[in-house]
Amino acid sequence: MFGKRRESKSPDQKVRIEQSFRFESVKTRIAPGTWFVALNDAIDRWVVTLNASYDFLGKSFRILYQLKDDRYLMLQYECCQLNSASQIWESTEPPRGRGIEPFEAAHFLMQSGFDVPDQLADAWDLWEQKQREPKEPEVRPFSFWVEKTPVFMKTGILSHELDLVSNSDEVAHYLAILIRSLNDWGGEGRHLTNEELGMKYKLFGQYKVDPNRWRSKWDDPPPEYLNVIDLDWPSELLNIRDIYSQLQNLLLEPLSCLPHYRMLTSDQNPTEEEMKRAWEDLVTKKDNLQSLYIDLNSEIRKLKEAIAIKELEEAQIESRSVDQVSENIDSELLTSGAETCGEVTSLSTSHTTFANDESKIETLSEQPEDPILEFLPGGYRFNGRDFSLSGKPYALFELIANSKHRTLTRQEALDEVWNGIAVQDNTVNQTISTIRGSLRKCLCLTDKVDPIPALDRGENAAWRLEFKFQLKNG
Repeated sequence: MFGKRRESKSPDQKVRIEQSFRFESVKTRIAPGTWFVALNDAIDRWVVTLNASYDFLGKSFRILYQLKDDRYLMLQYECCQLNSASQIWESTEPPRGRGIEPFEAAHFLMQSGFDVPDQLADAWDLWEQKQREPKEPEVRPFSFWVEKTPVFMKTGILSHELDLVSNSDEVAHYLAILIRSLNDWGGEGRHLTNEELGMKYKLFGQYKVDPNRWRSKWDDPPPEYLNVIDLDWPSELLNIRDIYSQLQNLLLEPLSCLPHYRMLTSDQNPTEEEMKRAWEDLVTKKDNLQSLYIDLNSEIRKLKEAIAIKELEEAQIESRSVDQVSENIDSELLTSGAETCGEVTSLSTSHTTFANDESKIETLSEQPEDPILEFLPGGYRFNGRDFSLSGKPYALFELIANSKHRTLTRQEALDEVWNGIAVQDNTVNQTISTIRGSLRKCLCLTDKVDPIPALDRGENAAWRLEFKFQLKNG
């Protein structure tokens, strides 16, 4: 469970840490005006190792540093991979951290199973003693918590990659959970449960902006993050965005006062009375929340029905042309395809032999062989010509080319190419589109002819290669 601490003794016998993380050798910004270089500023380090949410993301770490002036820093370092050459843990993101009080450091060590140094043990005892002293309850206004603990949460999702339909579905789900909690509320002041916290993440999410995509559309300098309702919503989702805005106005203040867990520092933690008041405020808004839930659910239902009708119409149009695809491809190859590529493919050959004893000519018509398809590192070779393709498109093309009847379902693609990892709904479709574009170039086809048409859509989506070939050594 715990990371190994490597240490060495300096001449003054104080502990000096050895580098285990990439950020430790450089100046890291912990907070405005606070910079930190672990190898220079820290004399001790405790590390807790955690598995990331998915195995392929690597490890996450909670790291406590003791500084030379006996201050303490707590850092979080997410989604790290071990560099095999340097044996240093690396991440694409910098660590997040803050300075903590000695009693908080003691609490972290106790919770993580480390021995607590005497100095920190004394700080913990003093803190516990102060907590037992009677205090006058203080009820701070909601505005205090809006400023102190912002409810807007930064996510790792890029703003242009957010699936607004799926997000709306999740907001409706978590709103139903919150309404159910309000119906069952017993009058106590308590924190949010894990399920109730989902409303914060989905309704108040902030999404990172890709500066290149921003500059291609707008003249203003790009912000670092955008609130979900400030994203570029399509016209058919504007009613849902309005509902989001109303929900944010209703929930901003009470949810700012309802943390997920109790923090140790008292001024960062609402009192039971303050949390009770937040729940009371939510109860007074329950009717409005129920009305917005009905509106949101109705909009999502209408949207999904429209999407289903459109997909059905597209599938019907495409299915009527599937039987003609092979014929169209052959026609394209013989006409515009050959002209476009500047090549002519011979579809039949004649072989002439002379009989030694009869002086007559026998002409034997031979059937042409299908062109050879060969997969190479970084691409493929078809009919003697090389084309580049890599990554998931390469893997998916190779899989479907080797599959029975040259046919592949969406689920087979997810299982074999993405190893069962959850991906965005349109990820497989986009990968198929990349393959389709490469094949049109390879086969010299116009956009009217689809060399890899869809046989079905939605959860039962499937595709088939509709051109003739034989795999090399296959």
